[in-house]
Order: sequence, then structure tokens, then C-alpha cells
Amino acid sequence: YSEQTCMRKWQSTLRAAVSAEKLGKEKEPTEATALPDVFSLQVDSCGWEDCHGIFHRSAESPLRFELGRGLISIVYVESLKSWCMLAEVAPLYPLEYEYLYLKLEDMEGPQLLYICRGHGLHGLWEPVLGPAPGPDVKLHQEVAVRLNGDASTQSSLLLPGIGSIVLDFLFNYTFANWRGGFSFSGIWGLSSLEAILCALRLWRSMQVCSSVCRTWRDTLQPFSDLTKMCHHAMQIPELSEESLEAVKLPTVPELVRAIKFSSTCWNLTLMLPRSSFFRGKAWPAQISEVQLQTEMSEDEDHFLEGPSAAFLNQHAKAFLKAAKDMLQVPLAWNTRPHCRGETTMGDGRRFATCNLLEESFDRGRKLCRVLAQADAEGYMELLGLDGSSMKPCHRSLAPLLQSGLTFRAITRQWRARNKKPKGPKDPCDFFLCKEASRCDLCKKDVEGRSRLGASELFGGYKLDFTDGSRQISLEIEVKIIPFFVTSKDESLFSELHTLLPLSESETDPWGNSSEADEDEDDEEDDDGDDDGDDPDEHGEGDAEDPDAEDTDADEDEDQDEQDEQDELEGQEVNGTGRNEVTGAGNNGARRRLMGKQPPPREWC
Repeated sequence: YSEQTCMRKWQSTLRAAVSAEKLGKEKEPTEATALPDVFSLQVDSCGWEDCHGIFHRSAESPLRFELGRGLISIVYVESLKSWCMLAEVAPLYPLEYEYLYLKLEDMEGPQLLYICRGHGLHGLWEPVLGPAPGPDVKLHQEVAVRLNGDASTQSSLLLPGIGSIVLDFLFNYTFANWRGGFSFSGIWGLSSLEAILCALRLWRSMQVCSSVCRTWRDTLQPFSDLTKMCHHAMQIPELSEESLEAVKLPTVPELVRAIKFSSTCWNLTLMLPRSSFFRGKAWPAQISEVQLQTEMSEDEDHFLEGPSAAFLNQHAKAFLKAAKDMLQVPLAWNTRPHCRGETTMGDGRRFATCNLLEESFDRGRKLCRVLAQADAEGYMELLGLDGSSMKPCHRSLAPLLQSGLTFRAITRQWRARNKKPKGPKDPCDFFLCKEASRCDLCKKDVEGRSRLGASELFGGYKLDFTDGSRQISLEIEVKIIPFFVTSKDESLFSELHTLLPLSESETDPWGNSSEADEDEDDEEDDDGDDDGDDPDEHGEGDAEDPDAEDTDADEDEDQDEQDEQDELEGQEVNGTGRNEVTGAGNNGARRRLMGKQPPPREWC
């Protein structure tokens, strides 16, 4: 294909993506700059899984990097003044689906998957034909042996060619995936403590190999930073010096202390936001859910039909635009949002739902895009990686206000999701398992992970709007990464103390009793509320019951009374995972610590 033919096709594709609002605002074009010291790029967390891997610089041009045989490449396109990711492949699924959505006819030639807007290779990569999110592109650092002395005196294993391959294979943790969590299908991956142990084992092995000779010591030194390895285990990206000054990340002792505390009290996760070591720190988080919901009336037979679905579909595009502007992070956005789910609460209320994120995006490839912290009152606050607040503002909510909606209230909340441990003979989480001795999954589970108890800590915003006749809510849920723990984690403390180059007292969460009781002097009572209620009145002892039902804070229909009550309202509400018609199932018992506030008067 000639260059002119490709350019015409790419420009028409860009115009179609912009008109479909798949691309954001165009930034200043990037001028081509030579990259003499860059020989390989690392691509991770891309919506199209075939783009993952290491791109090596092409011998043909210093402005071209290729993956494998060169079918997928990162190229600087002069006429577009941008770095682009191209793929010389047939447009099969999911690319064919994007062609139909963008109403493009010419499917031949190199496909323009993603484009980088501004800041060279390290800017924001946005999807064009490729599914969201755009790739995370950064420089790839290899473990390369460089001899300092006479090579003739070295063992063949210490020579650059062989030594680099061996050390890079053993100790380059760039693509190490230590993620984990649990869902309706059970526990997957590693807990936070197990991830830290993986990093510590690797760090100890590096120390041993570094003592072999000075060549290996110098080679492994850039990779043997314990703080960076623990940050990788907790999925904390490398931040600039300005960002590190703006946010207060936990140190390694503080991180281990918090994980030990949550492992010891794994079924009391909502204690964490009220603890002294949790407050004042910014914790890595993943945006796990962005969802719309509205209550269905009793006479509606199905969530796909009726006034509730029509109401969600009418405002879905405006909410998608507002959520993108408020969060401003690359996510697997659903470019065609519509009502496709239903949630039933314990009291019988039904809600039609609309996910603004693609459900098909692999959970194991999600990156830490935001930080979460507890503010002075103990409620959840969402931060960008640069320390900027992600609270909704009038600018981001303007599309909703212009469409006739009124901003009613914002709820900032902590959520705990728990899963009870099971006995040796109990059935696993697989819905067809009735007896452990007859289930193939139970027989394969030699370590018994399907029977472990587990808990996760979540935070989130809930924004309530009304058009005068009915309410619609936007829920943004984030998973606090370091606080996924299992009932087995406490048994790993002895190995942790052996590997960690710190004394046990430095990581003891109970070491300072005065700090542990610091919150007792606050104006809030012990259950984290301002209303003086006793936690037992809300049934805290029933929080682990997986059959308990979700309830929300009481809502007045009178808008003026609601505004007055919301200023002081903060309730702990017990509940469980949602039972969704779409098949999400019960994800374990949930508890919530909520704080509602009315929006500023000028927004209403």
C-alpha cells in the first residue's frame, strides 16, 4: 500500500473516531525526535491483548519499534505529527466490530489501533480502532551485564551474552504479575501479603547473586531497590518527583504494617479507614466499576424494556462524557453504553443498571490509575497519580446539568466485601459443585484456596441526580489494592519476618497502643458516624453473612429536608454482594461506611 493511500485511510479513521467521541480533545502535535538511547519499549495493559510485550527498535528507522515479526509496530507518522500503533492484520474481531461502529468501509492495509496525543511516547495513548484502554508505553530496562575488567579471566557464565540472558530471565520482574482478588467464582491470583513475599524472595535471591562478583553486583543494583519491588507488588507505578512530593505514599514498613493489620483482622476490614496508620497516606487503587442505575417500578417486567431502560439509555452518553472528564485516566470505556443488567436488593427493590466500562476487559491486566485516602473526617477521597483531587466539579458535570438533570447529593463511602472460609468437605464456589468429593475443581485444588476466607476493601463515590420525577445514580467503585487478604495470610508472618530486612517491632501494627486508640478522642463515635449510633444497632455482627442484603441510607422525598439531613449523615450499612440478572452472582458479604453531602447550591 502506498503511503498516500494509508494516510487517507488513517485520517478518515481519525475523523470517524473523533465524531464518535472515542478520542478525546486533540492536543498539540508532537515533533519527531531521535531516540538514540532507546532500543526497546514495554507495552502493558492494552485493550487489545495481542499488543502486549516488548517492542524492539527497527534497523530501518530509529522512529519505528516492532513486536515480534513486525506485524504490530509503534511508528512516528510524520503527516499525523503523532506516535501511532499500527497492525498489519486482517480486521477480525474485535477490530471488525469497531469498523462497523465507526461506519468505515475500507478494511484493507495497516490498521491504526492507537494514537499518542502529546508528550512523545509517554503521553496519553487513546484508542482509534483498537478497543479501550490505550496501551501503557514505557522504556524497557533489561538486565545487561557489562564487564569492567579483563574478559579473559571471567567464567563463560559471566560473559555479557550469556550472563545477560540468565540474569534477565531470573530477575527482571517487569512483567511479573502478582495481582489477585476474589469474585463469585472464588479467589484468583495472590493476596497482598503473598505478593509482598514474592517480591522479598526475589530481592533475597538478588542479594545472593550480587555477592558472586562485582560484575553481577553492578548489573543487579538498578533492580535490587526493595522499595521499587514492593511498589511493583502493590502495582504502584513509577511517579515523578513532583508527584511524590504531592502524595504521601506509604513506606515499606508502613505498607507491611498495614497488610499485617488487615491480615490479622481480615473479617473486620472496615476498621482500616479509621486506623491511624491508614489516614494521612495515599493508597494505590484500581477503578473497578463505573455504573449507572435507576430504580424500576413494580409493573416493569424486564430491565431491557420499559421506562427505566429508556431513561438510562437517554442519559448514558452524557454520563460517559462526564465520567471521562472527571476521572481523566485511560480505562476500558464502553463507547456504546446501554442498559443491560438488573440488580435486586434485599428489600425487593429492583434497579436497572448500565456499565460504563467494558466487562470483558481482563481483570488481571488492570493497572493502578488512581490513589485513595481517608480525609480528615475519615471518608474516601480519590486522587490522581499526581495528587490532584478527583472530586466532581461543575465543569465535568456540565453535560448532565445541561440535559435537565439536577445534582442531588454525593456519597463518599468505604465498602468491605467478605467471603467466609469453607470446611474441607464443603462445596466450592462453583455453582454446580454439590459435594467436594465429586467436584473436579475441588480435586484439583490441592492447596485448598477455594476454601479460604477473604476480604477486600473498596472505596467509591455515588452521585445522585434527578429529573424531577425519578432518580439516576452514578457509582464509581475503586479497589484498594494492598487490602486484599485471605484467612491464610496470618500463617505467613514467620516467613515475612525472615525475609524482611526489618525488625518485627518496626512492622508490628499493635506496637503503639496510643496510636491504635487515637480515634477514640475524635468527635465521631466508634462506628464512624456522627449520629452517635451504636454499631450493634446496625447489625455489625451479621456483616459476614453472605445471605444478608444490601440496603442504602434512608432517603427523604422532600428535597429541602434531604439537603439538611445529608450535611450530617454518615451511616454504616450492612449488606451483601449484588445478585445480578446478568450473572455476576453473589460476591460475598458487604459492609459500607457512608457519608452523604449535598452538592453546592450553584450546581443544583
